[in-house]
Amino acid sequence: MIDASFRILDQVPAITASVESFRARRLTDAESRAFAAAALRLRYSDAQTAPIGPEKLLEARRYEDAGNDLWRILNRVSEHLLREGLKDHSRRRVNGKRFPRTRAITGLDRNVKLNKELWSLAQRVANGEPLSFAE
Repeated sequence: MIDASFRILDQVPAITASVESFRARRLTDAESRAFAAAALRLRYSDAQTAPIGPEKLLEARRYEDAGNDLWRILNRVSEHLLREGLKDHSRRRVNGKRFPRTRAITGLDRNVKLNKELWSLAQRVANGEPLSFAE
């Protein structure tokens, strides 16, 4: 337990530096959409059959979450992918029926895995790697 605590403490400076670089990195609308589309594919294997579209992931639920820096976008996208209740009224299934509301991720393993993948995606963007809608 003590060793694990020290390993975590050793990572704090790197995490803090990453957060600061995320806050400093402003995303264009196209970059934001590409980030959201790539993030959507982390949770849903087929973006076409996902109950929500990438644009829905970018919506801010709170005033404090509004903004175009990578840190805020990462947090909005993460919240929308992990929690339940998001409904995209603009999307319909192939048969014309509406998609249901999103369901929360309740398993700890899946939650941690998705958050790690989102963090890695954000680090790629912060490092200047381009994301495409087709990713």
